[in-house]
Amino acid sequence: PNGLLRSPFIAVAGRIRQVQYTLVRAGKKGVSASVSTATGGAEPKPSKTIALLDREATLRPHVTHTSASTGTRQTDMITNDPAPGEPAPRGSAPASATPTGLALPDNWSWPYRPDTPWPPIAALLAAGIAIVAVRIFVSLLALGAMEIGAEFHLALMTATLLQQVLLVGAVLMLARTRGGQPLAVLPMAPPVGGRWAYVRSGAVLVVVAGSMSAILHAIDPNLIKQDLRPFVEMLRSPHGWLLFPIVTIGAPLSEELLFRGFLFAALCRSPTGPIGAAVLTSAAWASVHAYSIAGVVQVFVIGLVFAWMVLRTGSLRVPIVLHAVYNLVLAIVLASGAGSGVMTP
Repeated sequence: PNGLLRSPFIAVAGRIRQVQYTLVRAGKKGVSASVSTATGGAEPKPSKTIALLDREATLRPHVTHTSASTGTRQTDMITNDPAPGEPAPRGSAPASATPTGLALPDNWSWPYRPDTPWPPIAALLAAGIAIVAVRIFVSLLALGAMEIGAEFHLALMTATLLQQVLLVGAVLMLARTRGGQPLAVLPMAPPVGGRWAYVRSGAVLVVVAGSMSAILHAIDPNLIKQDLRPFVEMLRSPHGWLLFPIVTIGAPLSEELLFRGFLFAALCRSPTGPIGAAVLTSAAWASVHAYSIAGVVQVFVIGLVFAWMVLRTGSLRVPIVLHAVYNLVLAIVLASGAGSGVMTP
């Protein structure tokens, strides 16, 4: 019933606490005298009403956290951080907490700071539902197109492009739900290390992917060829040029945003930590590739490298760019004379 009269008192009580907070943080003394001056030269009379309103202002929720998008420690305007030697007020969040209230481990040393409102299990379920729903919808469209006479490879590549666009949209929508900020959940800030981050990460990718390919080729050359033949067939089709936007734009964006962005952030805050999150997201990423066992293993290992890039640079830009470059080089090689060798048993 007194709601209209409480707002001015709340503002006064909040202003008094702001002055106290500022002076204590600055290490100055004489807080009581300064507050008295701010309220008109007289010490405010203690009353139950003011005490109740001051307590209400104290319990107003706030969060102090490090933003993954800017790398700076941010606090809302009215904060109740305790002064040195004072206990933390009720309702306050740890300094390393995100809007979910989930704190990072004290020994967290990676530049990457996961900032997501999604719990791990909910994120896994949401990602799984999005993948299945999009694939079913796109597959039905592709089958319908072939029923009316569309060429097989054209229908397949068009459906793949559409699938990638829909997945990007789904990830952006999921990143905005539960009060999340897309640029925090999906960190796209410049990487730590600047341009050299791309060079160092690219060198690691070349060594790992090259070593895996050499090992598989030494065991059995057909282990690699059987996974690459469908791509050569698409490149040789009348609409083979469509493969390039698929592998250089659609795949890097949709897959990195979903697996190393949305899912990785949620799983980093699970009991598995960043290492477990890297393993789980790499396994999930490998499982959506229709390759042989050897090909799935290679994709899994490359996924671990991409997860390391996110942790090391704090940005999705690096894995997205290097994923695109990796696919582009492979597509160019297959479009050249090497494609004939792949088609040979």
